[in-house]
Amino acid sequence: MYYFHRTLRCPACLSIEEQSRQAVERFYADELSSGLLEWRSVNLEEAGNEHFEKDFNLERQSLILAEMAGDELTRSRLLPKVWELLEDPEAFTDYVVSEVAVFLAGG
Repeated sequence: MYYFHRTLRCPACLSIEEQSRQAVERFYADELSSGLLEWRSVNLEEAGNEHFEKDFNLERQSLILAEMAGDELTRSRLLPKVWELLEDPEAFTDYVVSEVAVFLAGG
């Protein structure tokens, strides 16, 4: 799971990152500790990270679920509703948790 951002960050961007990370750590601790799921916050403006914009067709700061086979991206899912749900922490968490569950199940 990636949260992509830029160097200059607004409060909304910081909140999306924090709420997403907390949801994953709270509900997917076993998957994180086993390595089935990883959390990565990536600054797109840091050297070497430029390719992510093309890899995921990013237009703004984004939360992405990605499945990798070695270094190869096999599938991904953008979670666009994080922007809509930003001010509703419960709905935000429910959305992220359910999207991760579906993705981990192969959907």
